[in-house]
Amino acid sequence: MMTLESLDLRKSEKFEKSKPTEAMEMVDIYPNEPKKLTRIVEGLDKQSRRRLIRLLQDNDDVFAWSAADMPGIDPTVIRHFLHVDSTVKPV
Repeated sequence: MMTLESLDLRKSEKFEKSKPTEAMEMVDIYPNEPKKLTRIVEGLDKQSRRRLIRLLQDNDDVFAWSAADMPGIDPTVIRHFLHVDSTVKPV
């Protein structure tokens, strides 16, 4: 039986983290909430940049800023694993 863990590409030697094809800039979606940052492509004209940021602000409910923003997600779909050896005593 195949498990989600067996599909983890990070364990493959061929895995290479993708990189943006264009330069990106960090954008505060809400300046009063420093955790709500995202990236947009650099070099947009002022009107396009402003419209994109407004679109992101208007639809911020689709972002998962923290685990608390994802209630009801089945752990078999997504779960964080600490890859530690349980036989080793913590120091």
